[in-house]
Amino acid sequence: MKKISLLIVSALMALTSVASTTVTWNVAESGLADMSRPSEPVVLAEGYKATFGGSYVPIYSTYYGGMQFYAGSTLTIEGVAIEKVVLNYVTGYPGEVVASTGTLVDNSTNYTWTTAEAVKSVVFTNNVQGFRLTGIELTYDETASTDDPGDDPGDFTGVPATVEWVAAEQGYEDKTSLGVETIAEGYTISFAVGGNTANPPLEPKYYDNGSAARVYANNTFTVAGQHIVEVVITCTSGNVGEVTASKGTVELDSETQTWTWTGMADEIVFTNVARGQMRITKIAVTYLSPAETEAAAPATPVINSYAYSGVHNLVVTIPDVDVNGNKLNTENLYFQVLKDIEHEATPLVIAEVGDPDLYEALTENLVLIPYSYDDYYVETDEASRTIWLDNNNFDSYLWNQVGVQSIYRNGEVELESEISWYFIRDYSVVSGIDGVSTPQHAEPVFTLDGRRVDSLSGQKGVFIIGNKKMIVK
Repeated sequence: MKKISLLIVSALMALTSVASTTVTWNVAESGLADMSRPSEPVVLAEGYKATFGGSYVPIYSTYYGGMQFYAGSTLTIEGVAIEKVVLNYVTGYPGEVVASTGTLVDNSTNYTWTTAEAVKSVVFTNNVQGFRLTGIELTYDETASTDDPGDDPGDFTGVPATVEWVAAEQGYEDKTSLGVETIAEGYTISFAVGGNTANPPLEPKYYDNGSAARVYANNTFTVAGQHIVEVVITCTSGNVGEVTASKGTVELDSETQTWTWTGMADEIVFTNVARGQMRITKIAVTYLSPAETEAAAPATPVINSYAYSGVHNLVVTIPDVDVNGNKLNTENLYFQVLKDIEHEATPLVIAEVGDPDLYEALTENLVLIPYSYDDYYVETDEASRTIWLDNNNFDSYLWNQVGVQSIYRNGEVELESEISWYFIRDYSVVSGIDGVSTPQHAEPVFTLDGRRVDSLSGQKGVFIIGNKKMIVK
């Protein structure tokens, strides 16, 4: 009976592993130039890519023996059904890596990431300098790969939303070469030479004449995002080319000079197969927003750093996915900063009345900060946000911890992430000290502007110990 049971178990294991495929990407064999930073996503397999970014884009160096990640550097892996990721690193240089979802384990030579259910994206963030990546092992479900005519939407439903790229409104100079153009958060158009055979090959460019992008014979442009259901390509009169699509259906309306693609896909590659050029003035992309359907709680934010440089600055990464790795509608995504003073945690209120040099653009009190909000005191870039907290408006010199929480508003429902906390200083162990000339203290001491003081010997003035002011005469 034992042998029969073993055979049955082995057969079941073989059956369950058929759909999983593992591919390996080695940094040293990738063709990256020494001391270079990847400017384009790395293709791991068909439909799967790795993008390096963050506040400091990682750099490849033979001296480092791999790709050096700094505090705030990120690695985003995207695909159809990601099951497992192994991040190999140089022994002794593990950094401090966290994942936006799933489970991440440090095994001394690699980080192994796993998930209960396959996801479409996972973001890895390094919190301290010193993570040196040597390679990526990706395991995915090959049966979930997309095939023509489009992706299978299953039981997915969503609310249609349309975003547009208008060539004349991008601020291009005449004869600008086109590459990856962002049309909305998570949606891009990537122009490429493709199979153009001219010598030298002709690349897509923007021309003032016609205010359009010229796409030459066999040039390609790829529209990418999630749950795309329609792409409308508007051309100038008489310059519509002849377009084919990698999946779905594309048809020409000769009266309106537009090509309309329909289907369901996360990526569509269009090719101009005509001998002549096509001139594109506008591309409109319609997609179904999964955020308008049932969503899980947003993934937990990552605090990259908290430091003092004239004012306190808090650098955070706000994932744009839920805990299952599904993309969220960032128009409904917010985050808030929390302060913990002596075990009392409260949301931070950024008041409209404050230092005019910092907060002149604020017209009302702000507690929930919109995901895409960008101002002097909340600097937003692709990977992180920097929140500036001056001591004249915030009692940041009293904080024991600072926290960040994401909040997603789905109709009448508010979904909250876990709170990510960053320790600043110990809680009070002394009390009732006021107006003494030779104070005794076990807590760090700060001036009113937030500077730490190592010793009060010979000092005069007002200082902060714990949650109390101290006057030293």
